[in-house]
Amino acid sequence: MLPVANAVKQLVIKRDNSPVICFTACRYVVYILIFFRGVLLAKFLGPYLFGIYGFISMMQWYLLSTGLGINYAINVELSTQDNLSNDKLSDIINTAIFMTIMIGIIVVILGAILHTFAIHIFDKYLFYKYALILGCITCANLIQQVLINVYRYYKKLFRIALVELFSAALLLSIALIYKDFELINAILIGLLVTGLISIAILLIHAPFKLSLQLNIREAKTLLSVGIPLLIFNVSFFMMTIVAQTIISAFYSVETMGYYTLANNITGAILLGINSITWIILPDILFRTREGLNNSEVSIFIEKITVMYSVTVFITVFIAIIMLPLLYLFLPQYQSTHPVIVILLLSQVVLSYCFGYNCLAVARRKQMLIATLSLLTVLIVAILSYTVVLLKISFVWIAVAVLIATQVYNILQTKAGINIISNSKYTHRNKISGLKYYDILIMIICIFGSLSRYSIAITVFSFAIYLLINKDKLVIAYNLYGEIIHLRDMQ
Repeated sequence: MLPVANAVKQLVIKRDNSPVICFTACRYVVYILIFFRGVLLAKFLGPYLFGIYGFISMMQWYLLSTGLGINYAINVELSTQDNLSNDKLSDIINTAIFMTIMIGIIVVILGAILHTFAIHIFDKYLFYKYALILGCITCANLIQQVLINVYRYYKKLFRIALVELFSAALLLSIALIYKDFELINAILIGLLVTGLISIAILLIHAPFKLSLQLNIREAKTLLSVGIPLLIFNVSFFMMTIVAQTIISAFYSVETMGYYTLANNITGAILLGINSITWIILPDILFRTREGLNNSEVSIFIEKITVMYSVTVFITVFIAIIMLPLLYLFLPQYQSTHPVIVILLLSQVVLSYCFGYNCLAVARRKQMLIATLSLLTVLIVAILSYTVVLLKISFVWIAVAVLIATQVYNILQTKAGINIISNSKYTHRNKISGLKYYDILIMIICIFGSLSRYSIAITVFSFAIYLLINKDKLVIAYNLYGEIIHLRDMQ
């Protein structure tokens, strides 16, 4: 492990490079390991057991929301206050850790009750068997998230990179060793072990003094900041999670396995793009903040949306063209192809309101985004349940997600236009950033995914997209260069 740690340390703190860029490069390695782990789990578990694993992972996501947003709140509290005294800093950090430990203990106790008394909820997924260890994993992850945000404040990126790389490497090795039910048990144990070891790594020679204490005033502040931030962060991802939840409740375990793979592939493909936006987001927020000329902001939003949507569109189409390579390794999941295509295209739709989303955050309208996201979640739930009542293929649940994301796109675009409505460059009659020809290209791609000529039709659609949007490609290329140049100047 030492040579790996030294290599990561050199990557992260190398003087000739930006620490943020190097840290992001390290994260790419982690994402690759996570992607291969997901593929191996799907291969060695098969659709049925992978459905059980997918349900457990989904429940873990829900349980992480019990942290009440303290991990988000501590990041905001530490980053937005000037001249924090050591005592104030210690109070915030230790109060956040103490509260998180208490929440984690409650989750562990609930898991222990379900496991000990074999309370049969979610029976087809054997949930009670995994409830205790899932509670322990959640407790460890909640504490780890708080500590990572503390380390972000202190700019100790090497520790974060080491923790993430260690966890990803160990869990990938587990996926290579075990199979069947043993693999599920081993992965869960691995998640707990890596969580505990990560906490230990982050606490050894920590940049703060650990003293478990509760400052009531700081606790109230953390909750008042954290809960709205939790709603904001959770609501966006709920669009896909609620669809998976309905599938878990009303469809077979095997179907849950198929949909889990589609969800995981979609998320994995977009991780790289999210890393890029993580780097440039501060610059985007700075250039769309309150007090700037709204006409200039409006022009910039149009450009940044073009840049992001073009990047997502190209990435998604290349991914769809490459999907047959995945099916060579996972032939039993080939029937999920239309679902993967539709879920990927739903991310394309979301990309067309990226600029207005950033504007809302920069103008402190996070709860507006959260409200629109929750409304979209409700639409996904209604449409998905309608699919259940009609007793038709789960592919239509993916279609429900796609329709709902277009509704969100329209709502977010309109909300963003209203924020800067006094700009003469604002397109007040604009309904959606998605052009009619982009929609037509996506429809062709979806119908193509249902035919035996899926890849040929996708290539044709991609070629048409590049031909029609060649001007947008130039805008995206120039804007990326501009942002990178500005970061180099800083």
